[in-house]
Amino acid sequence: MNIDDVKCVHLEITNKCNARCPGCARTSKGKTHPNLAGNLTEWSIEDIKSVFPKSSIAGKTFTLGGTVDEPMMHSNIYAVVKFLIDNGGYVEIYTNTGCNTADTFTRLAELSTQTEMLKLFFSVDGLEETNHLYRINVQWKKVLENMTAYATQGGKCEWQYLVFKHNEKDIDRAKLLADSLNIPFVVRQNMRNPDPYPAYEYKKVDGKMVLSTHMIQPSYNPKFEPKALKQKRNNLVKESKEDYKEINCIILHEKEIFVSWNKKLWPCCWFANQYGFGRPIDKLDIFAEFERDFGIEWNDLNKNSLSNILQHQYFVELLQKSWQLDAKYHNPICFEMCGNQGIRQRYKLTEIH
Repeated sequence: MNIDDVKCVHLEITNKCNARCPGCARTSKGKTHPNLAGNLTEWSIEDIKSVFPKSSIAGKTFTLGGTVDEPMMHSNIYAVVKFLIDNGGYVEIYTNTGCNTADTFTRLAELSTQTEMLKLFFSVDGLEETNHLYRINVQWKKVLENMTAYATQGGKCEWQYLVFKHNEKDIDRAKLLADSLNIPFVVRQNMRNPDPYPAYEYKKVDGKMVLSTHMIQPSYNPKFEPKALKQKRNNLVKESKEDYKEINCIILHEKEIFVSWNKKLWPCCWFANQYGFGRPIDKLDIFAEFERDFGIEWNDLNKNSLSNILQHQYFVELLQKSWQLDAKYHNPICFEMCGNQGIRQRYKLTEIH
């Protein structure tokens, strides 16, 4: 594959986020992961131009929102989006909607209506009483202000509502709010967690930060729960050599690449999420094998061009070979997410009427 073959670029333009969602890799017991906290950064326009020459942008979709980032936290998000669109790229932004300003959302909406090349996805999981239970630190007033500013200007968008037990009851009211703003509304099934898990939240009490906890309960409603998660909870999803013949790989079959905030090129966001934040890696895991065999800069866009990395032996040959259970560089995440019984294959958005 070369750069011209790529149809979609899943891109983290920053590692900053205003939220501390308990299901996110950047969150560690209510705080920013310690390996990330002292290394907050964002891509400059020059960074983007360096990695993606103007000639490589046209016709591609750039999806902003990856493993640890909130793209609207980028200090110059409008300029980033406009650069990509001016050079023929389509842009999708996934946002918790609770940061930046209403003015920025208004300007993005105007860009969307003028070009029809920008779409925002509002990741808002409840209403005033419930959205913050998962989207910890996200302020409802700011969410409503930004969402309204964008929608009233006619920007292309969609509200994707992630269902938990605590917010199922709000779906109908959320749909009414979406309708009043003329925002298409869909329900997202929870792909990650088949079982309850704790959420940690720091709140200011009498001038001091106090830790509180509550449980995040997944929805067990069959209308919203992917079958694969139920199977996973009951230990019914197992790997087999036969399953790996039917992997629908994002990079190989759908021509989508993932570029992380630290300019590493990975097959997908799940690989990047496993790698972490430049942590010391165990010498037995596959990422250590990569670095032993290929060097530490093999997929680093600071040191190599996008085209050269895509021509690396791993992407050309070894990734597909690694799907076999006994293969070198085998990563079970390929089956778990993209196998014929994988979570991604059964993941659905449910339109609420």
